[in-house]
Amino acid sequence: MRRQTPLMKRPAVAKAAKDAPKAGAKGSLTSRRCLTILERVEKMCSIPKDIQKTFREAKRAAKSAKKGDHEKSAALLGSVMAKVVNAFEEEQRSARDGLEKAKEEEKTLSLEQVEAETQLKNAKQAMQDFKLKLKESSKSIVAQTKALAAASAERKSAIQDVKLAEKECQQLQEVQVKTYQPLRESSAGSGSAIRKQINMLCKAGQKVGFHQELLSIAPAVLKKELTRRQTFDQMVLKSLDSEFSKRSHALQSKLEDNQQSLTAQERAVEETREAMALAKETVKQTGRQIAHAEALVESSKQSLSQVKKKARNLPSMLKQAGRKYEQASGRYAKFRSGPLASYLAYRPVRQVENDEDLEEEDEEATQRE
Repeated sequence: MRRQTPLMKRPAVAKAAKDAPKAGAKGSLTSRRCLTILERVEKMCSIPKDIQKTFREAKRAAKSAKKGDHEKSAALLGSVMAKVVNAFEEEQRSARDGLEKAKEEEKTLSLEQVEAETQLKNAKQAMQDFKLKLKESSKSIVAQTKALAAASAERKSAIQDVKLAEKECQQLQEVQVKTYQPLRESSAGSGSAIRKQINMLCKAGQKVGFHQELLSIAPAVLKKELTRRQTFDQMVLKSLDSEFSKRSHALQSKLEDNQQSLTAQERAVEETREAMALAKETVKQTGRQIAHAEALVESSKQSLSQVKKKARNLPSMLKQAGRKYEQASGRYAKFRSGPLASYLAYRPVRQVENDEDLEEEDEEATQRE
C-alpha cells in the first residue's frame, strides 16, 4: 500500500532540493551521513515530542547499521525530515497567523478609536446644544413672565373698560326710560321736581355728548304741556329721540368692542401661561438631557481611554509578532539550506516518497510479526 505522508509538503521539499548544493549529489546516503544529518538537526532545533521516538530510532539505526545496510536508517531519517519540515511549517504558519492577527487588531483598534472619538465629539456637541437650549428656555421663561404680567394688566384694564361701558349704557337707558320718557309723554307743569328731572336729563345728555344747542332749548320744550307743544317743539323732541338712539348705539358698540378686547386679552393671558408652562417643562426636560449627555461624555472618554491604552501596547505586539515570524522563517530557511539540503542532495524528492513507503512497509512487517 502506497500513501503520501501529509507531514511532508512537496513544494517546500522541492524548493530545498533546488537550493541544495550540486556538489553533494554524488554518493549514497550512508548511515554515517544519516547520523551526521540527525545530529545537525538536533543542534539546530528542538525535536517535537511527536517525533522524538522516531528520531531516537533513527539515531539508533544509523549508529548500529551494518556495512551496506543503510536503507532502514535512511528511511527513518526521511520520516524524521518530513515531520521536522512539517513542524517548521507549522511554526512559521502559527507565527504568520499571529502577525496577521496583530495587524487585524491594529485595524480594529483604529476603527474603534475613530468611533470612540466620533462618539465623544457628538456627545460633547449634544451637551453644548442642550445647554444652549436650556439658556434659551430660561430666557423664554423670563420673557413669558413679563408678557404674562403685561397681558394681565391689559386684561384688568379691559375688564374696567367693559364695566365702565356697561355702566354708561345702563345709566343712559335709565335716564331715557325714567327721566326723558315721562317728561316727553306727560304734561310736565312747573315745580322743583320737574326742574330737577330736566337738570338730570341735561347733565346726562351733556356727559354722553348730546348737541349743546339742543340741550339749551330742551328744558323749555319739556316744561310745556303737551297741548302747547308746537311743530318746533316736536322737532326738538325728535332730535332728542335721535340723540338717545345714536348715543345708545355708540355706547353699545363701545361695550361690544371692549368685550371683544377683553376676550382677546384673556386669550393672550392663557396663551402666555401655556407658553410659560411649556418653557418650564422644557427647562426640566433639557436638564435631564444635559445630565444624560454628560454621562455619555464621561462614558465616551473612558471608552476612548481604553482604546488608546490598547493602541499604546499595539506597536510592541506588532513588533514582537513580526520578530517571531522572522525568527521562525529564519530558522526554517536555515534548516532548508542546511540539514534538509544535505539530505536532499542524496535523496531526491521522488526518493523521499520511496523512503516513506519503505518505512510504512517496515512498520507493517513489524505489526505482522
